[in-house]
Amino acid sequence: MENNTYRFKSDELESDTPILLTVYLKSWPKIVFFLTIGTLLLLTQNIGLIIMGIIFIAMCAANIIIVKNRKVLLIRDNDLVVYDNMDSSYCYKVSYDDIAVYNMETVQSRSFFTVTTNSGEVIEAPTSDSRIIKTLRNRIPEKEKFERWKKEVADRKKARSL
Repeated sequence: MENNTYRFKSDELESDTPILLTVYLKSWPKIVFFLTIGTLLLLTQNIGLIIMGIIFIAMCAANIIIVKNRKVLLIRDNDLVVYDNMDSSYCYKVSYDDIAVYNMETVQSRSFFTVTTNSGEVIEAPTSDSRIIKTLRNRIPEKEKFERWKKEVADRKKARSL
């Protein structure tokens, strides 16, 4: 079987392929949510809640100032483009045909989108954006880890009942 996974400079990415979803490192809706909660907590008259509000606002400010917002993943018509975690000037292009399994995983309170290729290579993207799974379910539902697990359980139940 031919390997359809390539690592290359991200500026060499062809721009004529339609992009279905672009995922960035920073989750702006979450940042805005916690800034809003922090501001509302500041308006209370409870000192504990005010301190918690200050902590929320400080964490959001640190995220806005310190963390560099960069592309993490592109979902296109026929492939995924996953940007390298260490050097964002490089990315991996993974054809849908070369994906064995994809999944959203959490390890030590950090969320990752992982793709395992047919050759066994594991490619990770640091994100918890659920739109990735929703988009890929529409394109390649049979390769999602949860869907495979459900099918295996149904097959085992069917085998036991025979």
